[in-house]
Amino acid sequence: MDVYAINISAQSSLKVTLAWDDVPGANLINDLDLKLLSPTGQTFYPWTLDPNTSARESWRNDSDHLNNVEQVYVNGNSF
Repeated sequence: MDVYAINISAQSSLKVTLAWDDVPGANLINDLDLKLLSPTGQTFYPWTLDPNTSARESWRNDSDHLNNVEQVYVNGNSF
């Protein structure tokens, strides 16, 4: 696990993307887990899409085991 401290102001935002190449195939080999923690202990998870339906909106989820790219976006005023 790698941990990085990043300071942002309330007027800023932060977008963090984590990606890793996988060999083409049916199974995900490199299952990434990205999350951001605020100084107050609030956890922000990556956006996830439902692979079974395009009708469902994206939601924040900590159990995406289908993608080798994860992204978290946070407004500075969310802290």
